[in-house]
Amino acid sequence: MAPMLWVLAGISILELLLVHLLVSLLLNAAAAALLSLLTAAGVIWLGVAIAAMKRRPVLLDAERLVMRVGTFKSVTIPVSTIAGLRTEWDAQALKARTLLKLSLVAFPM
Repeated sequence: MAPMLWVLAGISILELLLVHLLVSLLLNAAAAALLSLLTAAGVIWLGVAIAAMKRRPVLLDAERLVMRVGTFKSVTIPVSTIAGLRTEWDAQALKARTLLKLSLVAFPM
C-alpha cells in the first residue's frame, strides 16, 4: 500500500510546484505562498500518515488479531471468534455493509 501512497505524495509535490508557479504568474505571490503552504502541510501530513502505517503494523498473537491502518483505524479481534480464512471474495461480499474495509488505496470494488 505504501508505494501507491508515496506516488500520491510525489504527485502532490509536483502539483505544489505547478500551482505555485501558475498562481504567482496569474494572481500574486501572496496567494501562491498561501496555496503552497497549504499543499506542503498536506504533503507532510501524508508522509507522517504513511510512516505511521509502518510503525503500527497488523499484529497476531495467541489471543488476538489487531488490524490497523496507521493511526486511522484499529480493530482488535479475539482469535477465538475467527472462523476461517477466505482466499477469494465475490462482488456481492465486497459490497456488504458489514465488511470491514481497511484499505486506503486500490481497494477492489
